[in-house]
Amino acid sequence: MEIEAPITLFYFAVFMQMLVTYTIDTTTLDSEFCGISKVTKRVVDLCPTDKESWSRAAKQFNCSQFEGKCTQTLEYHCLINPWQNVTAEVCAPPTRIRSGHCAEYNARGGKIQEFYIPNCESCARDYMSTEAYKYQECYDLVYRQKENLQQRKGNKAETHQRTLNKQQETRFRPSAESFGDSSDGSRVRSSRGIYLRVFFLCLMIVLKSGALLS
Repeated sequence: MEIEAPITLFYFAVFMQMLVTYTIDTTTLDSEFCGISKVTKRVVDLCPTDKESWSRAAKQFNCSQFEGKCTQTLEYHCLINPWQNVTAEVCAPPTRIRSGHCAEYNARGGKIQEFYIPNCESCARDYMSTEAYKYQECYDLVYRQKENLQQRKGNKAETHQRTLNKQQETRFRPSAESFGDSSDGSRVRSSRGIYLRVFFLCLMIVLKSGALLS
């Protein structure tokens, strides 16, 4: 028992250390994490295509207003998201991106990172995320998805409209009855004509018979 007590105490201490380490917010240890960047994020349709337009957008976005909010300097970015279906402007610490990868902003993680698989043929070297405008093929992936989505929505709307038009044509198409020319009416008039012809035929026979008798 004298040997087991120190061993039990040792394992307990190790367990407590692991528990404390796990409960610490690991994002505070990540130099690329910046919680305030989530607040600055703004979805846009298009991102700058060159250094001049990037600088102009950075001036208007004014990331300097958030100076001191993160451990690193916040700089303007316009990047794709991890799902490659949104482009967004954001103030975040610059990050080095490996060659062959697109730069993206992860809103959940509050950081800029590289896309998880190599998907940029023109990204021939490592680059800083503030140079993302040089690699427009990364943005084209998002633009194509947006265009395809809009096209699908347009096709769906067009199909829906055609269906409505067809329903309206069917609903308001004049019937034969509205002009007094229904098939039932024709059958009634035809039956009356037959009855009249039979009546006159019988009448003629009766008259002839009476004439013969007299």
